[in-house]
Amino acid sequence: MLFKNYDMLVLRADSSKHRQMRFHSILLVPVFLAFAGLISGNIFFFRYYLENKKLEKSIQSYEALAQDQQLAMLSLVNRARYLESDLASAGDLDGKLQVILQLTQNGFGQANAVGGSYGGELTTRYPAEQRMESLARSLHSYLKHLETTSQLEEVRQQEIIGAIRTKQERWSVTPSIWPTRGRVTSPFGWRASPFTGGREFHQGLDISAPLNTPITATARGKVVFAGRKGSYGLAIGVDHGFNITTRYAHLHIIAVKKGDIVNRGDILGYVGNTGRSTGPHLHYEVRKNNTPVNPLAFIAD
Repeated sequence: MLFKNYDMLVLRADSSKHRQMRFHSILLVPVFLAFAGLISGNIFFFRYYLENKKLEKSIQSYEALAQDQQLAMLSLVNRARYLESDLASAGDLDGKLQVILQLTQNGFGQANAVGGSYGGELTTRYPAEQRMESLARSLHSYLKHLETTSQLEEVRQQEIIGAIRTKQERWSVTPSIWPTRGRVTSPFGWRASPFTGGREFHQGLDISAPLNTPITATARGKVVFAGRKGSYGLAIGVDHGFNITTRYAHLHIIAVKKGDIVNRGDILGYVGNTGRSTGPHLHYEVRKNNTPVNPLAFIAD
């Protein structure tokens, strides 16, 4: 059968004519093989196409997941940056407070130095997997750095809180306000005497004010004298502890007595013109270890 001859009859639809073709059966073999090869090839490429589409979808899904993870990490980085900024601000404030509280000698006076790379430059220059790995490592290191900085900041704040508590007592007894309202007519230091015209050292501030203007204590302390005291006229002395005392002279009226405990802002008396004075005013002194110092150095308001 394989090696027989076959006739093919071809008829035309519009006529009765026909054509007869004869061919050997051996010619069917390459046709069959070609047809089988075509079918097999189509099946192979179709399966390859399906696998490729599946792989493509898998890659797209992975890329989308990697992109989401990268965005999440970058969001964490941005939040960490805000935290870093807050820590830097807190460090600056701590530095100022430490200077005020005189803590810089303990080694905590410097503001926090924070910063560092978080790997953000890797987001476009390397493959997604490598970017994610590098970004994760950098972010871990960055957050560890912020954790350490935060712990140091906590130590600084605890030190400041302790110093404030320790120095609160010292602050409450340190003269820091004006003793009365008025105009400074003679500052602390050398001046020409209003009585002799000669050069003399003025040991306090002269504050000109109307008669009976209230005079207040500039810090908490104990009244150690209240009465007439030579050229001071009617005067008051207050011991604030820590070897600091204040004096208020030329009063018209004294409102306290020796032994009284006064607080900052309490009325001690009223402006007068007693003693060696040319007119109503308050002579105000601050003494440290019984040595007169410039009262302006103690006035904070």
